[in-house]
Amino acid sequence: ASHAPRAAGEEGEVQEQVCVQAALVLHTLLSLGSARIVETAVACQALPALVHMLDAHAPLSHLALDCIWRVVTVATSTPKLDLCRLLARAGVARPLVALLETS
Repeated sequence: ASHAPRAAGEEGEVQEQVCVQAALVLHTLLSLGSARIVETAVACQALPALVHMLDAHAPLSHLALDCIWRVVTVATSTPKLDLCRLLARAGVARPLVALLETS
């Protein structure tokens, strides 16, 4: 089936909707409080993706912030300092400060 080409703005909206859905799935998984899920998410490079989502508009930025909070607060075998280093390496400081300034 042929599809009409999408306008640039419409494509961006679709991408944002996909990101919101992905963040909702990750948020749901992290809400279970399982150390194994958190460790898997970290191993799958979820932290850089979540840091990137902090630059988005609400609700995506708020979901990303809550996911990051859940990663840091769930007790895992990964030391908190290591998680903080990974977040720092992903560049969390600038978007986090910007998000806090606008909230």
